[in-house]
Amino acid sequence: MGFSFSLQALLNWKRNLEDLSQMRLAEKARKLRLTEEQLERLRQERSSCEEALKRLSSLGIGAAEFLLYKAFSERRGEDLLAGKERRKEIAQEVERERAYLLSVMKEKKVLERLKEKRQKAFEREMERKETKAHDDLTVMRYRRGIRRDRSC
Repeated sequence: MGFSFSLQALLNWKRNLEDLSQMRLAEKARKLRLTEEQLERLRQERSSCEEALKRLSSLGIGAAEFLLYKAFSERRGEDLLAGKERRKEIAQEVERERAYLLSVMKEKKVLERLKEKRQKAFEREMERKETKAHDDLTVMRYRRGIRRDRSC
């Protein structure tokens, strides 16, 4: 007779939830990193556009070309604002997933500790029964030995 943990199915389910949550967290963290890289690229494009506009303005450019650079710079500014908002949303998703993962990990840990505790109790009980069986066997052997001595 071996040890059987009655909540093993629940423990397995919590382990699966933890694995899934870790994968979702990794994916969301990857999205956040890509969004930050995209924001940095947009900042650099806007900065280089504004520098080019300043340089060309000092050389004297036409109004149409000036408006084109200005519109591009403003569009990059709008893209930056939208990107920052998206980064904020993704960061919140990451934090929610991290909090969920922590709660699942805690629940799993509680179940693992309970399993260990019950397994140790089971092992102690089996050891106690084995010791009792050995003691009973020893007593029986001893009694047989006494009977043999008396019959002689």
